[in-house]
Amino acid sequence: MINHFILFLRVLKKNKLFAFINLAGLTAGMVCVTLITLFIRDEWSYDKHIAGSDRIYRIAWFSDNPQTRTPHPMAQALVRDMPEVESAVTLSPLWGPGLTRQTFEVKNLEKDIHFNEAGILSVDSTFLEVFGFPLVIGNPKTVLRTPRKLLISESTAHRYFGTENPIGKRLAVDRDDNVLEVEGVFKDVPANTHFHFDVLVSYVSLKAPDGSDEYYSWKDFGHFNYIKLKEGASPHELEAKLIPWIRKYIQISDDEYNRLLQNQDGFRLQPIEDIHLTSHIRWELEPNGTKEYIYLLAGAALFILVIASINFISLSTAKSVDRAKEIGVRKTLGADKKQLYLQFLGESLLLSLTAAVFTFAFLELLLPVFNSLTQKNISLRLVDQSFEIVFIISTSLVIGVVAGLYPALHLSSIKLQSVLKGTFSTSGRGRLLQRALVVAQFTLAMVLISGCFAIVQQLVYIKNKPLGFSGEQILVVPFRSGLLRSDFKTTKNELLKIPGVAGVSASSNIPGKQFNQHSVALLSDLSRELDASEAYVDEDLTTLLDIRLAEGRLFNTDSRADSADAVIINQTMVRQFGLSRPLGQRIRIHQNGMDWDRTIVGVIEDFNFESLHRTVQPLFVLPYHRFNFILLKVEASQLTVVTSTLEQTWKKLYQGFAFEYYFLDETVNRQYQSEQNMSIVLIFFTATGILITCMGLLGLAIINFKVREKEVGVRKVLGSSNTGIQALLLKNLAGPILIAILLGIPLATVVISYWLENFTYHITLSPLTFLAAAGIVVFIALLTISYLVRKTSHLNPVDILKSE
Repeated sequence: MINHFILFLRVLKKNKLFAFINLAGLTAGMVCVTLITLFIRDEWSYDKHIAGSDRIYRIAWFSDNPQTRTPHPMAQALVRDMPEVESAVTLSPLWGPGLTRQTFEVKNLEKDIHFNEAGILSVDSTFLEVFGFPLVIGNPKTVLRTPRKLLISESTAHRYFGTENPIGKRLAVDRDDNVLEVEGVFKDVPANTHFHFDVLVSYVSLKAPDGSDEYYSWKDFGHFNYIKLKEGASPHELEAKLIPWIRKYIQISDDEYNRLLQNQDGFRLQPIEDIHLTSHIRWELEPNGTKEYIYLLAGAALFILVIASINFISLSTAKSVDRAKEIGVRKTLGADKKQLYLQFLGESLLLSLTAAVFTFAFLELLLPVFNSLTQKNISLRLVDQSFEIVFIISTSLVIGVVAGLYPALHLSSIKLQSVLKGTFSTSGRGRLLQRALVVAQFTLAMVLISGCFAIVQQLVYIKNKPLGFSGEQILVVPFRSGLLRSDFKTTKNELLKIPGVAGVSASSNIPGKQFNQHSVALLSDLSRELDASEAYVDEDLTTLLDIRLAEGRLFNTDSRADSADAVIINQTMVRQFGLSRPLGQRIRIHQNGMDWDRTIVGVIEDFNFESLHRTVQPLFVLPYHRFNFILLKVEASQLTVVTSTLEQTWKKLYQGFAFEYYFLDETVNRQYQSEQNMSIVLIFFTATGILITCMGLLGLAIINFKVREKEVGVRKVLGSSNTGIQALLLKNLAGPILIAILLGIPLATVVISYWLENFTYHITLSPLTFLAAAGIVVFIALLTISYLVRKTSHLNPVDILKSE
């Protein structure tokens, strides 16, 4: 064994370049694959840390316009009525006008410490019972049952109270006279949870004592309901009972009931473990992951692993032929077949295991960069990542065995006389195998390059596609309190005085964020209903955002009739209602249990107020001063001055309220953050795959050109030019590359088309995409071996043939 190890070190020393190529290629491949595996494992792990997660389900409403929110009383009614349900909880963020998720200013009044908090949830007292988030301080059996109390996370407690015991301490939320007392501290919510929160407020602090608020009634689908089933209970059987059961609480006509049954619509149970990767319906508590991206990354990982494995195997196989004379000498000295077999197999295994060691080292270095790109917090701990550790070691072992099999079996069986006579060379079958491996590598490289081109093209398309409005140079200042909305007209006039501010308006909702929806019907035919998004707007919003008026007029701020009766709709609503003359038509808006009748005074052109993953939805806008955002049109040259003056003006108008701003186009682009992150990751992995391919091609070329040196010498003696010899050397490469391009195009087409299905609006695959990818494949192949070709073609035939 020691002798084999010493021999292995001598072989490495003698073949430094090939050892480096083999180690670097296999290490890079395994690092990429392990990073992707860590990412995929993290995505699949969402909510599995919750005790009994396999029995927890979210109730969602599925129809032609599905949503996550359902009525508040539903959770506890299920506990009472359904024997399968062990416990249940209702929760909801604290919404502002237009169901925009609020950010509140929270203060420690004693120490004058204040922060903006977006992670506030209102919950039932059964919250901890269902989800089991552990309390660090506090009694889980008594918390969330008393008004004016709240729970905070460990990190929140540290922000406001430092090392002090926070129990009994008070925090002011939204305003100084709205004080709540801390009654418990829970551990920070793990990152791999499909919703996050820092503050929990019980519903008993929010509900009206007389129960008159329809938001908490069966009439309003405005909350998130989760249930925990008893051991052995069937979710499918419970789901089948829900529509007949709900008629006990919600009035549903026979026609509507039959339609729901026929279309298989209604309430469904979503396993909490599946929400992150499979649920993408309205009102998700947070943006979820995408299963399609997991598949793409898994495919990229497989491609890179195959490329790296092929690289290692083909180089090990090709280089082993150079050791034929060594085998002959060892056989002459008495080495048997078994010893030779173990030698080659052992050398291959030692080399692959060395790559595994380097893989662990590089993972530690690259994980912070990878986390930054993917916005993850993944760590490589030997205890927690046992799967990845076993994967790396087992992969290296398999590759080492496969790479060592050919030289072990073939070279250990060669005839001694063929080596000593100098007639042993690589067989035709061996050369065919090498070409096949080169084709496989470059085919996968072609797919990866084409995919990266398509992703970049789609992101550029999204960035440059006309959205129907202008978001450039628009500053957004969010309101942080209902107190700030009371007199927007005064605020608007003050902001217009700032030099460089070209316009000011306000809205309840802005593009890039969620929009509330309500049922809308024509008064002339109330049976024709559709779900439409809503927005409360200042009269200047359409002008500020360059939203075009298709027909009719905008709101008249001096008209009380407009405030009481007018509505503007978009062209999609006109089309879906089939209105040839929409102006003057009356519509009925069912909102919060009430019906509002409105007259259409204008129609605006469609604009993408949601992401390009969806088509434009019906939209109506109302002239109400229920705003969440101030929008300012700013002259680009005055941006620095405007932001500074704006902050001073804000503090003068609203003392004690934090000032914050951001750009509207940043909010819009944030909808595609996952695509942007994925593109960077895939480009990085593609570059790594190409690098591995190039290293393998270089190694094979060195070996093959070395074998053909005597042929080059003979041809030069017979009068061949350097150019002719270079063409001859490149000829053998041209065939495999061309085959790889032809195989890669259809495979890339299938993969890219699958990804583009995630977008309603997307690019059309162009032949130029594949032409560019093919050009890069040819370029990197030529670049890799161009120096070697030139060097070989300029060899002196005297030096080559003098030994003959």
